[in-house]
Amino acid sequence: MDAASSSVLREPKSPLSLSAFKWSWLQCCQQTDRSQEGTVGGREGFNLLAPPQEPDDQVMFTHRPPIFGVMICSVRSHVDFKGGGKQLLLQPLLVPLFLQKGIKRPWSKKVGEHGVPFEEDPVDVEAQLIRGFFRRERVIRPRIDVFAYPNEYLKERYRFSKDSLVYLTRLLKPHVANVTNRGSALSTENILCIALRFFASGHFLYSVGDSEHVGKATVCRAVRSVCLALKQFLPTFVQFPGHKPLFIIKDEFHRVAGFPNVIGCIDGTHIPIKAPSINEGDYVNRKSVHSINVQVICEATQIITNVEAKWPGSVHDARIFHESSLCQAFQQGQYNGYLLGDRGYPCLPYLMTPYPEPEPGPQTRFNLAHSRTRAKVEMTIGILKSRFQCLRGLRVSPERACDIIVACVVLHNIATIRERATLLVLRKMAQRNTYRLYRPTETGDF
Repeated sequence: MDAASSSVLREPKSPLSLSAFKWSWLQCCQQTDRSQEGTVGGREGFNLLAPPQEPDDQVMFTHRPPIFGVMICSVRSHVDFKGGGKQLLLQPLLVPLFLQKGIKRPWSKKVGEHGVPFEEDPVDVEAQLIRGFFRRERVIRPRIDVFAYPNEYLKERYRFSKDSLVYLTRLLKPHVANVTNRGSALSTENILCIALRFFASGHFLYSVGDSEHVGKATVCRAVRSVCLALKQFLPTFVQFPGHKPLFIIKDEFHRVAGFPNVIGCIDGTHIPIKAPSINEGDYVNRKSVHSINVQVICEATQIITNVEAKWPGSVHDARIFHESSLCQAFQQGQYNGYLLGDRGYPCLPYLMTPYPEPEPGPQTRFNLAHSRTRAKVEMTIGILKSRFQCLRGLRVSPERACDIIVACVVLHNIATIRERATLLVLRKMAQRNTYRLYRPTETGDF
């Protein structure tokens, strides 16, 4: 007998009566397994298949109803347990179904042509419970047509407009589409919207599933597949120093507060997570909260150009930057410009920090321009966390938390780029309409 079954028979927990079972079946089993004895209720040498002294005799079982304890001892001599404990658990679950209809036990070698000699058709409560649990009817709830709702509804729940959802669907379809011929499979739009709803709300999985008419496991799979798909687009949408020419990036920062030659602002933010089971102390930050310390670098237009989401909360911001590949690139002279950081970073030839105790005059003006320009990264982090509320606290492992953070950064850049592109189009259309409205006539009048 293996350790699992022996522990079941060794430690009694609750008394259950054997008088609820048909004694005729126990007598039939006694003919096949008369020699099987076990330890039940702390009594050595007690034959499980022998009738008790009184009808209301109490026999102790640990984790299963009485029928399970009897079946474990009667079946073990006829089954070759090659697969460990699986067969030991599966076959007793099938026994009540055979007993209720009087079918022969297929694993027994001694019963032969005899069935189970019930005098009347019994009502097996355990069999009904097991059958009701394992044979649940599959219910497919109606799918939600997200494109039938207006843009205000979609932005509140998914943080994207209808056109942006169509763009994301086409972008992620090769990576998240279900390859199946079943008619009830989720479409790419449904998978994307389930993940976006989780990112935007940060609610529990079953709450997101109730909103999207799917189950909790379906929400978990959808979020995971979308995270892995967006992670592949990180080099495409998150590039340092940015997608625009370098002189345009410097000019945008210069127009903020007059600070010249700036190509990015750097800062760190903590994303709370649940306490991990491995190296739990490494993730406790200075506020005694388990978190992931994320390094973010952005442009003046709130577009994130670099992200490092792999360090525990106890690691300092300066070490994260020193260990990053971006720091090595600056040391090799690959970029012509400065980064602006707070006092938590060291002052380097390529990383400008404020004066700790500025004197009146140039140092005070330097700190003022520095703080006004560096505020862009704090604004960017605030927009990122307000857009995707799941970053307020993730109830997942650190590895999956890092994937979710990267996915939210990619979605943030996509949303920011599309919003600015839409604004530019609207601005050009407004200028064109204004020019047509006030275009001079042939007589020179407006």
